Amino acid sequence: AKRLCREIKGGLGNRRLLVASGSGNFGHKAVAKYGIETPLGVARVQRVAQEIGEIVTDELIDVGLPGVLVAPHDIWPDGKFVMREEIVPVLYGDVVWEGRGPVIYSGEKCIEKLLPMLGQVEMIVQSGCEDGVWGENKKIIPEIDSKNWKRMKKFVGGSAGVDYTGGMLHKVEEGLMMARKFGLKPIVING
Repeated sequence: AKRLCREIKGGLGNRRLLVASGSGNFGHKAVAKYGIETPLGVARVQRVAQEIGEIVTDELIDVGLPGVLVAPHDIWPDGKFVMREEIVPVLYGDVVWEGRGPVIYSGEKCIEKLLPMLGQVEMIVQSGCEDGVWGENKKIIPEIDSKNWKRMKKFVGGSAGVDYTGGMLHKVEEGLMMARKFGLKPIVING
């Protein structure tokens, strides 16, 4: 996280930044261990997710970026969020209470839900532990769009570990939806 935060700061320029951190294996393992069927399970999973968000926030502050942790479960389902110019909001994958009960919001889901409130967004960079999206013959797919997705989808899997949101398949599908709906071009990188 430290190296990635330094790189973000170095390439930020005058752009504003919002960070949405996924919970990775930690959050997904917490869901497997505690579940989200009871209020106590939800509380435990939310706490693990928050700890991961705190790590990212601390790293941003350490490199001189004013990271401020924002709990997705405090924003949704109502969707009240204010993007202040002087801070770097840090959201994270979380459990959010919706109409029928608790649901998991990935970092990508948080971004997708915020886009209508943010105005002009220049880019979305999705960082993971892979160099990109693996395709046929263990080669990175240079570009995925609505035209080639049906053909490429068969090569893209979920996650190697426990994952309740769908791993890389989820990242790509959320990215394609955001590209179609908001005219953005999400990028998947190794963080």
